[in-house]
Amino acid sequence: MARKQKLTLKSRQQLAALRSPARQELLGHLVVVDTASVAELAERMGRSVDGLYYHLKLLEAAGLVKCDESGSGDGGRRYQVVAERFALPKITDQESRRAAVSALESSLKLTLKEFCTALADTPLKRSGSARNLFGARMRARLSKQALAQVNAHLDAIEELVVSERSKGDQLSGEFFSLTLALVPAPVERSSRNE
Repeated sequence: MARKQKLTLKSRQQLAALRSPARQELLGHLVVVDTASVAELAERMGRSVDGLYYHLKLLEAAGLVKCDESGSGDGGRRYQVVAERFALPKITDQESRRAAVSALESSLKLTLKEFCTALADTPLKRSGSARNLFGARMRARLSKQALAQVNAHLDAIEELVVSERSKGDQLSGEFFSLTLALVPAPVERSSRNE
């Protein structure tokens, strides 16, 4: 089953499927392993098979995951994501706005879970080229040129991660999680009154 490079989410059902951190985690594992059975995913994620069936069923109904019945030779169903990455659609109404916010909220919850696990279990390097932990929240006025540069860097980061992920088992490095959000910030009160 070939998958697309990028899929723009088209339906509320697709956005709603991303409201769960568990489903986003599941998609992340499927992107890395390409195809997997529910048992393989459960072992990889430390979750129950029954719970994953529920999430896979919702992801499949939303068109974000495909299932191949003939897959593993043992009669098991094998699952695969339909795209390397997913893009938000044009947000046109209140319901799709709420769904997009919920999807981002789930991404941030999953990031927080991974951050806490890393703090407890991983030797951390906070500086230098081998840095493996970084967190920052920045807020600034950006010129059109600066915004274009930020977006070029975000595109480059996305391409780098996708390129590394496509190498699969050929890599011997560590797994990393990267969550990025660029959003227009509300104008500061003092700036509005000027």
